[in-house]
Amino acid sequence: MILLISKKAELLEKVNENRHKALAVLGQMYEADFEEILEYALDSALMQTSSFGGYIAEVHSDKTIFLKAVKVPCEHTEVIIGSVEMFAEDYKSIQELIITRKPVTFSTETSDLPSAEGLPVVIASYGALVPVLANGEVKLIVGVYGRDESYTEIDCIGLMHFMDGVWRLKERIDAEKTINQLNEQLEKKVALRTAQLRESEIRFRTAFESTANGWLSSRWISKYCR
Repeated sequence: MILLISKKAELLEKVNENRHKALAVLGQMYEADFEEILEYALDSALMQTSSFGGYIAEVHSDKTIFLKAVKVPCEHTEVIIGSVEMFAEDYKSIQELIITRKPVTFSTETSDLPSAEGLPVVIASYGALVPVLANGEVKLIVGVYGRDESYTEIDCIGLMHFMDGVWRLKERIDAEKTINQLNEQLEKKVALRTAQLRESEIRFRTAFESTANGWLSSRWISKYCR
């Protein structure tokens, strides 16, 4: 019993160490494209859980699910530019995760891993899915597969904490993009308003000079041409 507790503590310490290293790298990627971040996040998730395949999918507000990055065993990680829609009815595990908002692990030795086209591929492996939550809603789904032993609660908790960091980074990037867009719109409005004021100033000055010249002319005529 003591040996089991010691082994579990050692495993938890190793998981935390790997996660902290991954989060440190992630924290330096705030200027990277989200596609690069997803590629690193998936590779890191596989490394942290000793997995050989997996995927990251994004859940939209209307509950549609889009595959963002995938790695099939023996192939490179592929980031899906523009995303590929996945259908929850093809994946019972995803349906369970969406309903419970909790990690799902597979006790059988077969799992459904999506291909780059979003279609399920059955592989002989244990697997695990973890949700990334924001405001109580599932925002990302991370699946890992490809090892010959079942995934533990420690695996799932560590992966959830790491992916929370990924989602916070995405929110930061989105917020900065929104701020930059608002700043650009404001600069355009200021430039337009400045141009309008200059135009008004020119018109006013021209009208004033014309009026002043007319007044002086009339005064000159009335004084010297009687």
